[in-house]
Amino acid sequence: EEHRALQEEVEKLKDERSGYAASKAKEYASWVTQFGEETRNGPGYTELPELLFHLPLDEFNKTQTLNLGSHRKPAVIRGTKNRLQTDKETKFHRGIFLSQGGFLDLGKTEKGFRSDSAMSWSAWVKPTGDIAGIEGPVFSCMMSGTDKKGFLVNIREKDETSFRVVFRIHGGESEKDRIEVLSETSIARGEFAQIAVTYDGSGQASGVRIYINGQLSKVRVGGDELSSAFVLNEQFLIGCETEESSIK
Repeated sequence: EEHRALQEEVEKLKDERSGYAASKAKEYASWVTQFGEETRNGPGYTELPELLFHLPLDEFNKTQTLNLGSHRKPAVIRGTKNRLQTDKETKFHRGIFLSQGGFLDLGKTEKGFRSDSAMSWSAWVKPTGDIAGIEGPVFSCMMSGTDKKGFLVNIREKDETSFRVVFRIHGGESEKDRIEVLSETSIARGEFAQIAVTYDGSGQASGVRIYINGQLSKVRVGGDELSSAFVLNEQFLIGCETEESSIK
């Protein structure tokens, strides 16, 4: 009798958990629909073709934010507690504050990252003292461990007051098996800047363009020996190179 009572209690808890999960999923779906419609109908919104990710970052539903791109899965806050803060004042509205250990997980896409495909990335950033002396990853899709295969857009300290924008693709065969392009134009510490990187899929450094505040920057090539094209099906992340590196 006691065993049967425990089994019934377990089943009851399972039902309650299932019902709770379903209600939360419904609540999130309703929020996505409402916020998505408001954003798409708002001033200045443009639907771009084949856009994988479009993250407003000014609205969160607990730990998730809406993705308006074709990859409809939400971006999820992950990493060390309190290392990613939402609802922070930014240049135009609200956004997120990242420090080492916090990041956004955008998930895997259907086709993954192809080193021979043209792509572009853009964001508003404000580098602070928290990344002094180290690189501050902005976008990445990389393998964990020593292979380092994948791509990375980051900001790297140039001096005490400014940062460069850096784009890298690692082939993973050796340290030299990479493309690395650095902006000559710098970003001032503590100030907002719009950065954008375009890549034409050629597998060469000459196919990379870096824009800062809408202006094409002169660049310096740090590596141009990518050995061959590859496809990588790893998570797209904002705020860290890999999930493993975020906790170190």
